[in-house]
Amino acid sequence: MNVRIWAGICLTVASISVPAITAEASYHDLFSAHFAADEPGAVVLVSRQGETLYRAAIGKADLSLAVALTDDMVFPIGSVSKQFTAVAILQLMEQGKLTLDDTIQQHLPDFPQLSHPITIRQLLSHTSGLENYIARHEWREHWRNDFTLSEMRQHYVHYPLKFAPDQHFDYSNSGYLVLAEIIEHLSGLSYGDYVTERLFAPAGMEQSYQLDNYTVIPGMPRGYIPHGSGYRLADFVSMTHMIGPGSLASTLDDLQRWDQALFSGQLITKESLQQALSSHTLSNGSATGYGLGWEVRSIRGRPSFEHGGYMYGYFSAVLTMPEQGIMVAILTNSRKTDPRELAVRAAAMALNEPFPQPELVALTSDMAEQWVGVYLDEHGVERTIGLFNDELYIRRGAGRMWPLQPSAAGYLHYDEGLSYLALTGDGTLELHQREGVMSRSQRKTAQVAPLNTVSLTSAQLKALTGVYQLAETFALRVFTEDNRLFIQGTGQNAGEVFALSATHLIAITDAVEFEFELDAAGAVTALRLLQGGQTFRAPKI
Repeated sequence: MNVRIWAGICLTVASISVPAITAEASYHDLFSAHFAADEPGAVVLVSRQGETLYRAAIGKADLSLAVALTDDMVFPIGSVSKQFTAVAILQLMEQGKLTLDDTIQQHLPDFPQLSHPITIRQLLSHTSGLENYIARHEWREHWRNDFTLSEMRQHYVHYPLKFAPDQHFDYSNSGYLVLAEIIEHLSGLSYGDYVTERLFAPAGMEQSYQLDNYTVIPGMPRGYIPHGSGYRLADFVSMTHMIGPGSLASTLDDLQRWDQALFSGQLITKESLQQALSSHTLSNGSATGYGLGWEVRSIRGRPSFEHGGYMYGYFSAVLTMPEQGIMVAILTNSRKTDPRELAVRAAAMALNEPFPQPELVALTSDMAEQWVGVYLDEHGVERTIGLFNDELYIRRGAGRMWPLQPSAAGYLHYDEGLSYLALTGDGTLELHQREGVMSRSQRKTAQVAPLNTVSLTSAQLKALTGVYQLAETFALRVFTEDNRLFIQGTGQNAGEVFALSATHLIAITDAVEFEFELDAAGAVTALRLLQGGQTFRAPKI
C-alpha cells in the first residue's frame, strides 16, 4: 500500500512558553525519540558557521549482521539529487549553451511535440505539467529493467499534460529526467561523469557517487522498509530510472562541502544561485514555494532552502540557512521516519529559537463536541474532524486520517507534527503551519459518525487472509502478524488495517476501505477496495 507522507510544520504558538534548553541534550532527545539503536536509523549533522553543533549515528546499518551505523557512511539521497541537476543546468547556462527559457526541443530535437512547449525553467520548477512517471502504476511493471534516458520517455510523454505550463505547481520527477538528457547532450558527458567531474570534484566531495546497478559502494548501509511489525529489505529499482531526479549518494561531510562550495561561489555565480533559490512565479502571479531544485521556505522568519529525498529504503533531508550559516543533514536507511520535519526542528534549535513541545491533555467529551464536524475553507477544500476509537482525527477530502492531540493551550496538534488547528471566537477553524495561517474554514455540519474498531477472533482473521487479484499484474495480499492485520499490494509496502466489522477493514494512513464478500457458506470470496469514491473488486485466488 502506498503511504503518501508530507509532514506538517508550523509557526510557534505565542501563548506557549519556550523553555530553556541545553543544545546537546535537546538534539539527542529530538533524534533518539525517532530512531532506536536496534532498528534501521539515521546519521545526523547540525552545524552553524562551520561549527558542528550535533553529530550522531543512531541505529543499525545491517539488521542481519547487527552492524551499527557510523556517521561517515554513504547514503542514497533521493530527490536531494535534484539540486545537483539544477546546478549542472545553471553551469551550462553560464557557459552560454542554453537559457532557462529555451524549450526542450531546442536541445533535444527528437523529443516529441506536446500540446504546449515546455521550457527548461518549467522543468526545473515543477511547473511543466508533465506526468510524474513514478506516480503511475504502469511504471512499476518496468522499474527493475534498465532504460536509457531517451527510452525512459515512454513512461511519461504519451500522457496528456496535466495543465498548461506555468499554470500550477505539480511535483514531477519526469522533468528531471529530461534535464539529465539535456545535460548529457550539451556536455558530451554521461550524467554521472558530469556530476563527478564538474560538481563533486570541485567541491571536494570524494565520497559521493552516481549510483548504478552494478557497483558496490563502500560504506553504504542496507535500506529497509517497514513491513508488518518489523522490516524487510527495500525493493530493487534500476538506477537508470532515477538519473536526474534521484540517483546520487553522499555522506554528511560531503553534503556540508557541497553547501560550502555553493555559497562560496565555487560552482556557479551568486546571481545564478539566487535564481535557483527564488520561488518560481506562476502565470497568475502566485509563488510556488519552490525554486530551481530547492524548496524555498522559512524558519522563524528567516529564509531556508530545503529538500527531502526518498530512495527505496532510504530517506533524507538537507536544509540550509545561508544568512545564519546553518546547515542540517539527516540521512536514514528506512522509510519509517520522514526526516524533513526533524531537520526543521533541529534548525530552529540552531537558531536558539526551538519550537516548543505543547502540553498535551486528555480529550474530553466537551472538547470533542467543540471540534467534531465537516469544515469548508475559502478554496472549497473540505476537512473532516471526527472520532476514531475515541480519539480525534482530521482528513482533507477523502485523504488519509491524521491523528490530532489536544493541548492545554486549546489547540489540536497533528500527531508528532508542528502543524496545529485553532478555533477563533466566531468558530472559524484555522490551520496553522510554520509560515502562519494556511487556511480558514467554516463548519458545515457537526454530524460526523464516530469510527470504532473491533477485535477479531483468530478464525475471523484467518478467513480474511489470502491473495486477491485486483488486476492482471496487481494483487493484494492480506496477512496477519502478532494478531494484527496487514495488506500489501504487488510491489508496494505492507500497511496495517483495522477492523470496523468482521468483513469491513480500514487503512487510516491510505484513506482506503476494504469490504469482503461471502458466499452462501460464509466463506470469503472477494474484496471490494473503496477509495476516492471508486470501488474496485478483487476475487480471492
